[in-house]
Amino acid sequence: MPGHPLPDDALAAFAEAYRTAVAEGYQPRGETVGTNRRAAATVAGERLGLTANQQRGRLAALDMKQKGWAATEQPAPFVVAPLPSGEEPIEDLIARRANAYTRRHEAKEARELVPVQINIEGAYGILHMGDPHVDDDGCDWPTLLRHLELIDQTEGLFAANVGDLSNNWVGHLARLYASQGTTAAEAIRMVEWFVGRVRWLYLIGGNHDCWSGAADPVKWFASQAGAAYQWHGMRLALRSPNGCEVRVNARHDFAGTSQWNGAHAPAKAARMGWARDHIYTCGHRHMAAHNTLFMNNGEHVAHAIRLGAYKVHDDFADSKGFPKENVPAAVTVVNPNSRDALGRVTVFWDVEAAADFLRYLRKPRVRVAAGRPA
Repeated sequence: MPGHPLPDDALAAFAEAYRTAVAEGYQPRGETVGTNRRAAATVAGERLGLTANQQRGRLAALDMKQKGWAATEQPAPFVVAPLPSGEEPIEDLIARRANAYTRRHEAKEARELVPVQINIEGAYGILHMGDPHVDDDGCDWPTLLRHLELIDQTEGLFAANVGDLSNNWVGHLARLYASQGTTAAEAIRMVEWFVGRVRWLYLIGGNHDCWSGAADPVKWFASQAGAAYQWHGMRLALRSPNGCEVRVNARHDFAGTSQWNGAHAPAKAARMGWARDHIYTCGHRHMAAHNTLFMNNGEHVAHAIRLGAYKVHDDFADSKGFPKENVPAAVTVVNPNSRDALGRVTVFWDVEAAADFLRYLRKPRVRVAAGRPA
């Protein structure tokens, strides 16, 4: 007996095609199931576009009907009670996925260019920090602490970081915890302290941070500190009270490499990217470099900056013989009152000199006109 009742019209169509095949010469031999009978069913099935299994099923159903099974309408020997489905209705599933896409799309759109309102008049600076690796034995903590203190002491100097806050060894690299002086638990405490130490203009999640996946503790620390934190990269539009906008494109790294130019990747992004940003920063390679790009004869100036790392002593770099080109941080001083693009952003690798320059720009001026104080 077939698992599902065959519709009467389907069975009638097969019966008619079968009788036609028999009339054409595919005569069944009495009551036996012989070659001719199967041939008649095959011819009928092919004319109706049926598969071999469907042909056999319809032939069996036709036999059953001819023997009076359907005519007597005998009840089935058993009936299985219908069971409710545990699956979500398809309409609800589609609606849920559509809502999930809308949320993700809106979140992505909002992060394409994050607006940042600068609430102080005049010049300001951004101390862009390279990879900290705060738990590594080679991390230059004296320099790192001095830079954090400089941010506290300098009005208008903001903190920023391009990622890899700790080693965060995972997988087969977790064995390296046996070779460093801080444990995994101590590393998390140090990262939490670092994230909460200053107010961050931006924090980027580097590859070491992203290794934690959905369990990334930096995401939680940043949310508690009110810091803008994003894996891999972030673009910001810094808008001063006078309307001047300076755009920052910060990533853990940009695509592209060159043995001749350490800043090739951010410079490539500045030259070939669709966005005309002013400051491009990245880290990752533990080397420092800076390119200045003058576009349209200086009407737009872009600074491509690769930051080094606070991890100064690196056994891996030593084993590979990498050149020592590491400077851990740079400062971009933004002057929204500059007359043109050439003076809007100034890059310093000496962070103390940058702080002095920023203080000078922020110092109230005595305007002089015709030889007399105005």
